[in-house]
Amino acid sequence: MPNPSIPGRWSDNDRFWEATFPFEFDETRFAAASHEVTGLLGLVEVPDDGVILDMCCGPGRHALELALRGYSVTGVDRTTSYIDIARSRAASAGAAIEYIVADATSFERQSHFDLILNLFTSFGYFDRHSENVAVLSRARQSLRPGGQLVIETISRPAVMRVPQATDRLEKNGSVLEESSTVSPDRTTLTGNWTLRHPSGLTEAFTFRLNLYSAQSLTKLLRQAGFTTLRFFDGFSGNPYTDDSVRMLVVARF
Repeated sequence: MPNPSIPGRWSDNDRFWEATFPFEFDETRFAAASHEVTGLLGLVEVPDDGVILDMCCGPGRHALELALRGYSVTGVDRTTSYIDIARSRAASAGAAIEYIVADATSFERQSHFDLILNLFTSFGYFDRHSENVAVLSRARQSLRPGGQLVIETISRPAVMRVPQATDRLEKNGSVLEESSTVSPDRTTLTGNWTLRHPSGLTEAFTFRLNLYSAQSLTKLLRQAGFTTLRFFDGFSGNPYTDDSVRMLVVARF
């Protein structure tokens, strides 16, 4: 559940996730999960009967695909409406997946998982450094010996190529206007999104995302106890470079 001890976290705003869902998770994005999971499984070692945690699973795109391939999967997300969607899609597909509403800073199952995933830029949401490290530390404690953590996120060098950006998206008559700015120290992306509904209702949202290079993410992972790290250009399996738009790291301890 949301952490009541941390007031004012933007990521605890359920309305943000509910309102932007149609723009973030259309059917094209759901369909992409199959290709992404194929690429992912080519980068990790997980037994055929492996136990996998999809941390910050959202509506369960990757969790469902992994379950359909025979893995035992748990999906965790703090947004109840996303978990409801994930459960519904799993039921429709005949997939048995354990879904839990919980906060990534507090969820832990000691030495339980062979593989933990944090995908689609779902890491670095918190202003407090200690909270971001806590997510990694909980993952470290929840992995079995030899287990792996995978983080897939936007690359800071890619964001810095366009430090100020705007976009306009339309979906079902609603319009989402996006603007984002990188902080002067290049560590944080602030996004301001305005959603205009056909009814005339307007909603405004602000979010903050910590940006990571391979070097800064390495420092964080080592602080949480991970020792062996491999970086890739997203799900492609190619080596990560500063020209990569997406960064995927496989971490072991």
